[in-house]
Amino acid sequence: MILFRAAFWLTVMFLLIAPKSFDLSGRARDAGAVALDQGTQLVATELASRALSGALTARPAADAASASDAEGQSAPLPRPRLNRH
Repeated sequence: MILFRAAFWLTVMFLLIAPKSFDLSGRARDAGAVALDQGTQLVATELASRALSGALTARPAADAASASDAEGQSAPLPRPRLNRH
């Protein structure tokens, strides 16, 4: 309850004290657009770097098939169930 009361009074005081030329929705929209652009760039550069590193370390198909078989065998097996009647 105290958090709601504090949020209420902070909002009221912001509305009373804040300059009238302050455009909160515009600033929020701009900040969202900047965050979206930076996130898109980060994902694009990460994908590009992974694609390049994958192309540089690519193995022949025979090695890749044997590696996937070895990975399949190294998976942990579940513990056996006890047959309780």
